[in-house]
Amino acid sequence: MPELLRLFFDLPEADVLDIRNCAVKLIKEGKTIMKVGAGGKEAEKQFSLPPSTMLFEANAALKHINPAVYGKKIRRTFTTVARFW
Repeated sequence: MPELLRLFFDLPEADVLDIRNCAVKLIKEGKTIMKVGAGGKEAEKQFSLPPSTMLFEANAALKHINPAVYGKKIRRTFTTVARFW
């Protein structure tokens, strides 16, 4: 799981939903790099934020904006016990 950057926490709910829908569309299309060709020349451009990270950030922001609709944040605590002898 990527680290939460809280990029979309200050945006309105409608904007975050648009971002999430765009991320889902890009993931379904399998796009990770954009290719543009013009005048016999090609250019490649990577996304500044990968679609999977964009989707993760948007879902976290929606849970922050409206937890009653999108669910509460899940907090997990793990412990490990190591025995040394």
